[in-house]
Amino acid sequence: MRKFISKPVGIFFAGHIALFVVALFLLAGIVPPCDLWAEKPKELLRALSEGEPLAISSEKMTLKGQEDKVLFEGAVLIQKGDIKITAGRVEVLLADKDPAKSEALSALSTEEGKEIVQIEMMGEVEVRQGDRRVLAQKGSYNTKGGQIVLTGNPEMWEKGYHVQGRMIRLSLTEKRSFVEGSVLTIY
Repeated sequence: MRKFISKPVGIFFAGHIALFVVALFLLAGIVPPCDLWAEKPKELLRALSEGEPLAISSEKMTLKGQEDKVLFEGAVLIQKGDIKITAGRVEVLLADKDPAKSEALSALSTEEGKEIVQIEMMGEVEVRQGDRRVLAQKGSYNTKGGQIVLTGNPEMWEKGYHVQGRMIRLSLTEKRSFVEGSVLTIY
């Protein structure tokens, strides 16, 4: 069984601010797109999406501005409110907040120009929310719908029971779980 280690997540460290600003400019298209590597754990992406801020930290990050993608590798930690997710590798997909805006206008509003729409997680994914804990090999987090779909031998523990299945879907807003092909063990 894997232990979950909580790390403090903050973005306002002096060494991280410059890198974060560069990442925002790359996403907005102000600086020509290129791959950007961070060698030590850094909190590099923070986006407001439907309420509480979402923070992601990892050992390495690659920013692909033209593809609207950010790749995180090594000890990835995602936090949003009471939800904590860990994984070996995470791919964040971004989209324009308002597709009707012109590129020039959205380049001027760096923080307002992009939003996280999908987060793909791979490699020992663990999701914790309150007393609910889920382990799986893969996960997909739809930020608009507030749902995480977990596959690859997913298992869930919560309030005296253990569930296994082919797929577990977590509704984060309703704090409900849906399991396909399930086996339930009650303690």
